[in-house]
Amino acid sequence: MGSGSDASRFVEAEIESQRLMFRELTVDSMRAIVDGDAAAAAPASPDYPPAGSLVGLRIRLEKAALRRVTGPWFQIVRRVDGVAIGDLNFHDPPNEVGEVVAGMNLVPSSQGCGLATEALATACAWALAQPGVRSVRGDIRESNLASRRMAEKVGMRLVGVVGGECHYRIP
Repeated sequence: MGSGSDASRFVEAEIESQRLMFRELTVDSMRAIVDGDAAAAAPASPDYPPAGSLVGLRIRLEKAALRRVTGPWFQIVRRVDGVAIGDLNFHDPPNEVGEVVAGMNLVPSSQGCGLATEALATACAWALAQPGVRSVRGDIRESNLASRRMAEKVGMRLVGVVGGECHYRIP
């Protein structure tokens, strides 16, 4: 895996689905995106990066500066034109019970056509095939009904609600 993550708990792989591919970002690519070069790793949609990705990228860069171990961060790229339309990341390597937490953001112009569902299903399948991973969790705001439906479509089940955050898990 690239220098953007600690690969000690994940194996390198090509991750692709019917319409998408995942490109792992390096720390340098992350920094360039945060600094305003949206196309640092791939040509990008005009509305890339999504606001949520910028917040996550800043946190990831802080962790990198502290040399904290993290899971991989991927740019979601449309296969048809090679354009980046969002990000998907695993916050950390698997914890002591084999759980990883996934986060995802898609640009508004690519929402509503099933790409997020395809990306999440692909990412969950990939993660569950990694050594030591037994489940994937996603934390979704209670008010975000579209994302909650998407999680359920890919087989995630609601396991709890804490402080307005719904915790979904797929074993």
